[in-house]
Amino acid sequence: MKALNTLRLAFNTVRWNISGNFADVQRDYDQAASTYDSYYGRYLGSITDQFADKIPLKGQERILELAAGTGRLTSAVCKRLKPEAHLTAVDLSEGMLAVNKAKNGHGEGPRVDFWHGDALDAITERSNESLDAVLCAWGVCYFNHDTLRTQVERVLRPGGILAIIENRKCTLAEVSALFEQLIVSQPRYLRKAIKINLPEDAGYLVKKFCQGQLEQINSWNGTLDIPYESASEVREYMLKSGASAGFLDAIEPAYLDEFLHAFEQLVAAQKKRVPLTHQFSVLLAQKA
Repeated sequence: MKALNTLRLAFNTVRWNISGNFADVQRDYDQAASTYDSYYGRYLGSITDQFADKIPLKGQERILELAAGTGRLTSAVCKRLKPEAHLTAVDLSEGMLAVNKAKNGHGEGPRVDFWHGDALDAITERSNESLDAVLCAWGVCYFNHDTLRTQVERVLRPGGILAIIENRKCTLAEVSALFEQLIVSQPRYLRKAIKINLPEDAGYLVKKFCQGQLEQINSWNGTLDIPYESASEVREYMLKSGASAGFLDAIEPAYLDEFLHAFEQLVAAQKKRVPLTHQFSVLLAQKA
């Protein structure tokens, strides 16, 4: 559930003795792969494009893109690269990566390779000072940030770029509260714990990643409100956008439809519109 606040849920999962059994984000992303661009990408895609435009690239870089998903960032970056450049797109979800490959694996422009597997494994396998840039859009929440920083510092050449955009812990806060309300009222819904590491804000990203060899170039926070007209649209967004990846797998399958129906009814019952708002943070950093 990359975009949902999990602090109190984590407390309850410990109480319910399922804390060692974590939800599988790969399964949820595989299921969302065919609808991801129509939902998450439809709105946050423009934010991803703006992020890509601000990454300081010269056009000939060797780039590793972590959690590349369906390839919105891959496509945007490739437009800025020359044929001699080389980008490797990594993702744990085979379904998401297949969509990316269909978009960007045509052989035109820069060379693009696709690596199915764990992103930290992919970066660990890289040689020292072998990359000009490491990019990650909407996926750094799934990594151990200290491990990632250490590996990024190792694989980047001097002058190399780290570029991150990610949802903040406060993103979709009102939706998260409704999810929590249902779980607390019906503990039987939950079968697994949720392990997500969202940043507090851009300041956190700077503090976490720019404490060694990396120096901040720029950082900022942003907000995007997702429009909708009905509670059913909120349900569809959370189900098909990938925003609930990891959370849906945490729900007991036998109760998933019941849970989603109850969530839709809860949204509809609110006296005020439930904000469907993404709060996100960006970091651009450079190796000294």
